[in-house]
Amino acid sequence: MEIPNAVKMLIWRACHDSLPTNQNLFKREIVESPLCTVCKTDPETVSHALWSCISVQDVWGSCSKRLRKVVVMEKSFKEILSYIFSVNEDEVADFAAIVYQFWRRRNSLVFEEKFLAPEIVVQLAHQAVLNYKEAV
Repeated sequence: MEIPNAVKMLIWRACHDSLPTNQNLFKREIVESPLCTVCKTDPETVSHALWSCISVQDVWGSCSKRLRKVVVMEKSFKEILSYIFSVNEDEVADFAAIVYQFWRRRNSLVFEEKFLAPEIVVQLAHQAVLNYKEAV
């Protein structure tokens, strides 16, 4: 993938379920609740935080048509990524960059109480991919 190393690392950690989601932190008795930071209705697993939460579905709805049409229900993030590779290989960089921005948006809410609009998340992701391709 032609994406920054920070994005690759996040994708790798997501595939190995090693992101500090509330579900993972709850298992380690670090937080009191496994519920999603944003929607507060479902446990915040990696796949929930990056794929199925209502707050990320609005972003997926505003991105490219091919990524918008991808329907993969509750599976592991690794399975979701494998599906994206098999269906939309030419858009994997965009997918990864958007996922990275989801995680940044989630952390911004947790630590700074800021939450970016869906259009801005997509815009930042596309710009990051373009900047990286220009630099390489």
